[in-house]
Amino acid sequence: EPPTPLLLMPGVPNILDGLRSGDPVATRVLRDLVAGRDPATGRMAARRRRPAAGAPVPPSGGYDVQFSLPKSVSVLGLVGDVARPGLLAAIRAIHAQAISRALQWAFDLGLIASRSRGRHVPVQRVIGARFDHAASRAGDPQLHSHVVLSKTAVGRDGRLRQLDNYLLLTHAGAIAALARCEEVFLLHERLGLRTRPAGRSYEIVGVPEPLLQLFSKRRRSIVSRLAATGRGPAQDRRAAQFAAYATRPGKRHGALRDAQADWTAEAEAQGWSPDALLQSVAQAQVARPPRRETDATARA
Repeated sequence: EPPTPLLLMPGVPNILDGLRSGDPVATRVLRDLVAGRDPATGRMAARRRRPAAGAPVPPSGGYDVQFSLPKSVSVLGLVGDVARPGLLAAIRAIHAQAISRALQWAFDLGLIASRSRGRHVPVQRVIGARFDHAASRAGDPQLHSHVVLSKTAVGRDGRLRQLDNYLLLTHAGAIAALARCEEVFLLHERLGLRTRPAGRSYEIVGVPEPLLQLFSKRRRSIVSRLAATGRGPAQDRRAAQFAAYATRPGKRHGALRDAQADWTAEAEAQGWSPDALLQSVAQAQVARPPRRETDATARA
């Protein structure tokens, strides 16, 4: 059973003595924590309120917060790692740090909160787990993570509270933007990579456009669906979301090494070996855009 990184903000509840934020935990342990059970004894760590007679039983579980790396970063990490071992691990570490930074920011601002008497109240402690994935639903290289926050949190009064995800949803764009800013900074600081703006996101300079198109099967299916209706994603975001759900295939799971071998073969069929990809990116980091002349130099 693969371990799952554990996230704790900011303190550690008693049932987690000996565990620190970022420690890997088995999925079984996570299930116990989300259910409010002590993983060591299997006993409930706290009593739950019983619903009134006839009332529906509230579902247990957590809220899913998703973070996805741009396509160029995924392609560089998953294909380039074949020729430069350790590159994927470095990119994943950057992604993990960016996620932690963004969620800590959300926590510090009180966006991870419960609801009491008609208002949102920041919680004192919350447990979450990060699930890392390497592929999109279409089977393309796509590094992304799901952070599941337990619905049961500890309030500032020391009592167990249930999280309300309204503030998280409202500020999801800002949380994702902060994670992207942290990624851009760390990609340059640790790996020396330059980036360029790409809509609301960014891309790494030097990753060949043909590879980005090759490994964007999911996006092509969405655009094709929209074209059939006479709409485009830039014209109608709601239509784009509907098309995304309508064309969503089931998730694929498999060994990462096997997937990397398949992606490498696809890239090589288009003339881009892992070494050629790394060389393209390296050359782009050295190149600089032409210097723009000032009015003074132009007149001279």
